[in-house]
This record gives sequence, structure tokens and C-alpha cells, in this order.
Amino acid sequence: MKYSDIKEQIAIDSKVVGSVPVYAKNSNLPVSGNADGQRVFVDSADRSYIWIGNGENDYGGWYKIPKGAGL
Repeated sequence: MKYSDIKEQIAIDSKVVGSVPVYAKNSNLPVSGNADGQRVFVDSADRSYIWIGNGENDYGGWYKIPKGAGL
């Protein structure tokens, strides 16, 4: 079972409401127009990512969120 399936089941069981954009591959992640702290999920990598940077001029990058971070 994938980690994302486990987290999804926990969210369903806990009745957690919320969502993040899901992308099929890392190469599909947007490289402009992102807000600092924006979160996404990449299905093929089974990982969550967070954008760290300056949203005004799009300097920044996607960083993996550790699986145990509870974010």
C-alpha cells in the first residue's frame, strides 16, 4: 500500500477536509506563479512538496516534505 493511500484513509476516517493539487510527475510541477508555502502532491513520487521562494518574482523551488512531518 502506498503512503498516499494510507494518508488518504486516515484523512477519510478522521473526516479531515482539505485538498492540494495533485500532479502525475515531478516534471509537471509549475515553475512560475507559485506562492510561498504552496503545497502539492506528486502521484508518481508518492510525495508532497512545498514551494519555498519569493512569489513576486518566482525565485524559489519545490522541496520534498518528509513523510513523517504531519503537514
